[in-house]
Amino acid sequence: MTTRWLNRDEVARYLSLRVEAVDRMARDGRLPQPSYALGDRNPRWDRDVLDDRMARGIASTDPDVAIEALINGEKAHRQAAAGRRHG
Repeated sequence: MTTRWLNRDEVARYLSLRVEAVDRMARDGRLPQPSYALGDRNPRWDRDVLDDRMARGIASTDPDVAIEALINGEKAHRQAAAGRRHG
């Protein structure tokens, strides 16, 4: 079974990044913000949201495509989070 909620090291391995790049990319909007449901010291990224962001062109070098993907991905993430809270 593949883990859905990834810690920083797992995100780095999953996306072939350096661990240091994960936080930087989340800060500048190239990766989604993590969930801190497990506490401030345990950020977790939703693998499904990471996949969605990459599939929608978040890695694009075209700024318009990347910005649109960020907006759409954030809307989807917020809607999914709202559904989990109410479901």
